[in-house]
Amino acid sequence: MKIIIPGNPIPKARHRSYRLGKFIKTYDPQDKENPGGNLWFTETTNFLADLLNYVFPDWATTAKQSIVYYLPAQHSSLIATNNGKEKCLSSLSSFSGNYYLTLPLFRTVDGDFKNASEVFYFDPTEKISDPVRVSKMIGASKALFLAPENIAVGRFGITVEQNVYNRLLRRSLTVSKLTEEILDYLESVGYDYSEKQLPKDEEVRLCSDQLVCIMKHRRLADTILRVANDAIRGNRRAKFAITDAKITSITEVLSGGFELSETPRNVEQYMKYCRESCICLDITEDQFLPCYNGIVLSKSNPLSSFAAFCYEMDSRDTFAIRIKLREASHQLNQCIENNTGTAADYIRDLRNIRLTVKDSLGATGYKSYLDLILKSGTDRTRFIQELLQNADDCIYPTGRIPSFTLTQRVNTITTIYNEAGFTRANIRSITAIGELNTAAWN
Repeated sequence: MKIIIPGNPIPKARHRSYRLGKFIKTYDPQDKENPGGNLWFTETTNFLADLLNYVFPDWATTAKQSIVYYLPAQHSSLIATNNGKEKCLSSLSSFSGNYYLTLPLFRTVDGDFKNASEVFYFDPTEKISDPVRVSKMIGASKALFLAPENIAVGRFGITVEQNVYNRLLRRSLTVSKLTEEILDYLESVGYDYSEKQLPKDEEVRLCSDQLVCIMKHRRLADTILRVANDAIRGNRRAKFAITDAKITSITEVLSGGFELSETPRNVEQYMKYCRESCICLDITEDQFLPCYNGIVLSKSNPLSSFAAFCYEMDSRDTFAIRIKLREASHQLNQCIENNTGTAADYIRDLRNIRLTVKDSLGATGYKSYLDLILKSGTDRTRFIQELLQNADDCIYPTGRIPSFTLTQRVNTITTIYNEAGFTRANIRSITAIGELNTAAWN
């Protein structure tokens, strides 16, 4: 038998088991004529085993990850099957793949050498980006072994980690100190969130910082929100809960002329179920999350956040519209009271606020609001009356006889009257649809 100990550079050939030539005499290790067995065979195989026990660990320091090319697979032997004469060697445990896999031959990403049972590798079909970073985030109990791409490491009995991205998502929901890092990573690899990846039959308990972080990752936030909203619509128990929440009453948010009984029915039922609890966090004004122990709203504008929740639950309901209009009214009041900027600046701000209300309601909500106004007893002649009323309400210079002219050209109506000039309040009033003045709001 001939044994070759390789040197640098690393040979390209893979492991080829040792073979016994056809002219080699077969030695029976259980020599019947010698009660102690065949001493020559025993000593030779022991020496060969000891030599290989030295060769493989030493060679692993040079071959590193490529050591897998030289190892027999699990449940196989270092000695190749030939003509049957090799069975006296291949049957020995000292030359079995199971034995060599117990040696520290696998170099981990930390530079240590461990046996097959102490390392793992990622399923190559998942194409994990930055595997070293992922191995730390996933909380693996074993050391990471980066195997060559073109070899099936599973035949060595090494643990393979699968479904890695989904497991990372769940870990981000359970380990708060890793939430931001994991979500940033999943965002960078373009991970596709879906409701199926969230825990099905268990409550998801989050701390405030976790939820704030989640809400900054819009695609995940939208996925979680769909799950939460579906639970409320289906009159089911909310899946999410905030563990360190500072609870306040929703009545504090609704102060200023609104009652909980005016909200959509499913919203009212949910708020009663969670004892009218409200949790205000640093999220944007259009965000919210119905949780088991309260509705999470924006700290900066909880009323607007609650309006978004109501609109999501029932886009046909007018409660959210009322809130949006009140907010618009307050913004316009502020513009008038400050009296800063030019007239053109005010017109631009007025237009932007009007469009913001329209956009926030959406096409369906805005149409529902207009329909509500049209169905409230208003007829076509009412708009002419309003134009006349606006002219009558104007201030005219002393000694000037008021005059009013109305002309129509194609789709344009023009009114002209000789009043002293429009104030900001006049511009606001004539462009309002269903908006009340400051005194009415108060």
